[in-house]
Parts: sequence; C-alpha cells; structure tokens
Amino acid sequence: MPSNLEFLNKPEYNLTLAPVPFKETGELLIGIDTAAPNMFGDKDVRPQKIDLVIDHHPTNSDFASFTRLVNYAATGEAIYEILKEMNVTITPDIATSLYALC
Repeated sequence: MPSNLEFLNKPEYNLTLAPVPFKETGELLIGIDTAAPNMFGDKDVRPQKIDLVIDHHPTNSDFASFTRLVNYAATGEAIYEILKEMNVTITPDIATSLYALC
C-alpha cells in the first residue's frame, strides 16, 4: 500500500492489497476511477465484463457496459454527488474513503 494511503489500512475496511482473480458471480461490477481495462490488473486476473465505470479521465476508453464520465478534478467528487443524490449520510469513514479518491 502506498504510504500516502496507509490511513486507510484499518481491519474493518477489509482491504485487498494483492491482485485477486475476479470470479464471475453474476453480481454487478463497478469500476471507480478506472480509465482502461488494464487498470483492473493483468489479463489473467481482470474481469471479462465491467458493468459500470465512474471516471473523470478524458482518456477513458468507454470499455464498460455503462460509463459515467464526469468533468471533475477527481472521481471522489462524482461519488460524493451520487451519495448525496441517494440521501446517504456522510459518516467519517465515508468521508475518509472519499478523501482517498481525491
């Protein structure tokens, strides 16, 4: 984990720090701040299908089934906007995670 993100390394967050092969489960797969499929890892571990990508990179290759491309400095701003639209209360843990996306 990069040292600038160490503050996220809490047991309750249950972070996966090593690439893990994706298993096709039929569940919704959302990519956040991902401009291209290779950002999910090497070909042998990346998923075959990504349902939704929320991203701010103008170079996004539009590889997902649906893409929400925003003109923000960081994807965290878009996630915050979505959470507010859903009337989610922004807790300290959510705020910390959003900070990491900025």
